[in-house]
Amino acid sequence: MDLQQYLHAVRTHWWVVLAPVVLGVAFGLYLVSSADSEYRASVTFFVATSSDTGTQGAVQGDEFAQRRVNSYLGLLTTDRLAVNVIDATGLDLAPGRVKAMMGADAGVDTVLLTATVTDPSRELVTQVADAVSTELPKLVDEVENQGSGPGSVHLEVVSGPSVSELPPRRALMVGIPAVIGLVLGLALAWLLELRDKTIRSDAELAALHPVPVLGTIPADRRLRDAPRLAHEPASSAGIESFRQLRTNLEFIDIDTRVQVLVVTSAVAGEGKTTTVTNLAAALAAADKRVLVIEADLRRPALDEYFDMEPGVGLTDVVVGHAEIDAALRPVGHRGLVVLPSGQPPPNPSELLGSEAMAQLLERLRSRFDNIILNTPPLLPVTDAAVLAAVADGVVVVVRAGRTTRHQLMQAMRSLQAVGARVLGTVLNMAPSRRGPAYKAYWRTRGRSSEPPPTEDEATPDEAGRANGGPSVPTPGNGHGEGQRTPSP
Repeated sequence: MDLQQYLHAVRTHWWVVLAPVVLGVAFGLYLVSSADSEYRASVTFFVATSSDTGTQGAVQGDEFAQRRVNSYLGLLTTDRLAVNVIDATGLDLAPGRVKAMMGADAGVDTVLLTATVTDPSRELVTQVADAVSTELPKLVDEVENQGSGPGSVHLEVVSGPSVSELPPRRALMVGIPAVIGLVLGLALAWLLELRDKTIRSDAELAALHPVPVLGTIPADRRLRDAPRLAHEPASSAGIESFRQLRTNLEFIDIDTRVQVLVVTSAVAGEGKTTTVTNLAAALAAADKRVLVIEADLRRPALDEYFDMEPGVGLTDVVVGHAEIDAALRPVGHRGLVVLPSGQPPPNPSELLGSEAMAQLLERLRSRFDNIILNTPPLLPVTDAAVLAAVADGVVVVVRAGRTTRHQLMQAMRSLQAVGARVLGTVLNMAPSRRGPAYKAYWRTRGRSSEPPPTEDEATPDEAGRANGGPSVPTPGNGHGEGQRTPSP
């Protein structure tokens, strides 16, 4: 994972990062509230040496004492000294408890040794420190000065015992659990990001399959009012992205014209119907004669999307129960026509793959510049694959943050199995990456005669909630299937 992926993991799973930090701070505050002050008694010793000056000079004596100081630091935490302190004070303590109270410090290049005794009880540290001030010199004398003759090393108390109060270290008691919680939260967010198999960016989408990414549709609230069928000019990130998609489709293959286009997706709820209607509106705005066919005969959405009354449609025309002119429904003011689904058939796949359906598409080619078929998702049923085999091209819609890599690859394999011409993919509801230059440009446009854009971009989950529902689209939801637009 690179830095961008780490940052994306933090943005996406921010609650996973925040929760351990909050718990760590709460635990630290609890420790602070329940912590008592401690007391510390200190005793400073001077390590003195005595020897025959004829055999050892003063400098050698000092060097010898400095080397021995580190050994005396170890004596402070020995069982022998702990037992001697307990015997001297008469305290009912275990040697381990006394050893835990002990601490020591020695100055660099000095012969000073400071022993410390720390405990919440002031009386106890006072008694133990007094005992240490007498018992440590005795212990040193016992272990160092064996045999006859004058002693070579002895300890003298030069300071203490003195007792001071140690207030709780609140910053550390709160900060350490908070830092541990932050590290744990970042690790959890990273693991969740690694487990996330969804496609979240156009770069990921392009790396999965060799077909190009034809468009990236941002999560834009204005798309719930699309398609823009009126004559008034309007611009936003979402509408501009469909204009870009229209341009890419026109130039995807100059030698082979794409007239009949199948728009599908891997699974339901990826914004396929919204993509179909907005793309059709963008083509109609370029003075194209555009026909949108509702080929999702199992769960048709265009009837409600365009607020059309139930009537004859595709199925009635294919089986010969109605004429094509009686089923076509003009909408808007720019040559956009809709062919609704009609009566639900018992065998949608067979009907869509019939010779009558292929003949109908051939008849419609002469009447329209572009024919867009809104089809069911590829993985649940085979309807889209059947139509893709007779169409000029297929566009697969992928919803950012929802469609998984496995689902997309399965969908692509099903299209390859029927020999479909996959023109490319469209990343729908992608997080916005518009920079300052883009916004500055539209602010300038806002001062001209054309109204300024109203961008309302968000992450996919935020946009799903902002459009009046949960992040997973449901019928009537902002950017998903079954999105409804006002009657033109």
